[in-house]
Formats: sequence, C-alpha cells, structure tokens
Amino acid sequence: MVANKLRNMAAATRSARREPTPDSVVLCVGELTTLRASGSAPREPDQFVFAEIHEVGDWMHAEMTPELVLSPLLTPRFDCVDLAHLLHHHGYRGRYRVLSDGLPNPGLVCGEIRAQCPGLDFDIVTLPANTRLS
Repeated sequence: MVANKLRNMAAATRSARREPTPDSVVLCVGELTTLRASGSAPREPDQFVFAEIHEVGDWMHAEMTPELVLSPLLTPRFDCVDLAHLLHHHGYRGRYRVLSDGLPNPGLVCGEIRAQCPGLDFDIVTLPANTRLS
C-alpha cells in the first residue's frame, strides 16, 4: 500500500510538477491499524504519508526519501528507539522527530539515539500537556 502510494506520488510529481515534491514528503509512522479500527484514521494531506513500522522499509527502497519522519515516543508495537534503529539500518540520514506529551529528561533519550544512530538527525518535540497524540 505504501509502495504504491509512493510510486503514484513520484509519477504525479514528475508529470505535473506539483506538490508534493520528492524532497517535501513527510512520513508519519504509528499505529494505523488501531486508529482505523477506532474510526479515527488520519486524513492524508498530499505531502504526508502515514505508515505502520513494518512499512518503513518500503520507503527506503522507493524513489522518494522522506524529508521528515514523525512518530510518537511510544506505541504498543514500537518505540522511538526501535524506529531510529530501523531508519539508521536503512541508511536514512534525514530528520526524525518524535512527538511527546512530556518526558522527564528528553536530552537523555536524544543523546542515546544520537550515539547509537550517527548521521540520523534526531530530536524530540514536546507538545503541550493537553495535546492528544492518539
């Protein structure tokens, strides 16, 4: 599913020269199965693609590399360390931002991931306490 959307986006960009361009795609990784089951699956604006963690490898072998990867800090199936390692394993050297609604010491997590995944541009974005992430 993700690979097909990537091919379609790349073809549309080449033929129509409209957004999204290959360097402006944002990959949002999360628990889509859970969201779809609850009826609250996100709407995908043109420059955003939503994927499950097992679909991330498709991105690394597609024509378009995401400019930015977003994910929550923690889900029932993976955490940001798992995804950082997967991105690093596939050679992704772009920006990976984790959304968190509060973490006592985000610098500790950032330092650990930066040490384990050199070349990955990693950071944590702390959202206001009343922000709903799921």
